[in-house]
Amino acid sequence: MNEPRETYGRLFWLSLVAGWALIGFGLLVLLQRRGATHPVSFAVYVLGGIVAHDLVLVPVVMALGVLAARRLPVAVRGPVQGGLVASGIVVLTSAPVVGGFGRLADNPSLLPRDYASSLLLVVAAVWAVVAAMIAVRHVRRLRRLRRVRHDEHPGAGGT
Repeated sequence: MNEPRETYGRLFWLSLVAGWALIGFGLLVLLQRRGATHPVSFAVYVLGGIVAHDLVLVPVVMALGVLAARRLPVAVRGPVQGGLVASGIVVLTSAPVVGGFGRLADNPSLLPRDYASSLLLVVAAVWAVVAAMIAVRHVRRLRRLRRVRHDEHPGAGGT
């Protein structure tokens, strides 16, 4: 049973080393400047994100994806499932700023924007891309059907 062995190129290994070096540098700075970076709060934030991803985002997106797979036509299924995944990631990632976590009353420059409106705009943009993908698929399908009909009946209804 000789299974093919997966090999990685030079770029993969260089990227891996560079990525781990950047992570190490970031952790070093986080710990060296703990008065300004608050490592415990950072750890809670990261671990909270992991838990929210695994216990909230993944089950909800998977359930919606299964529902979409059962209810939607094949032509729109992929784009809708992709839109669900992208929307879930955007919502989960923006939850801390939309919720205002970290906002301080004595520092109005900290989280000064209307992040909920921005979140709605980004999610709307995701679904605009989904709609465009579905439209492109529909147009391509119609063109393909016309081509097949024309090939079947070359003298009918055309120039």
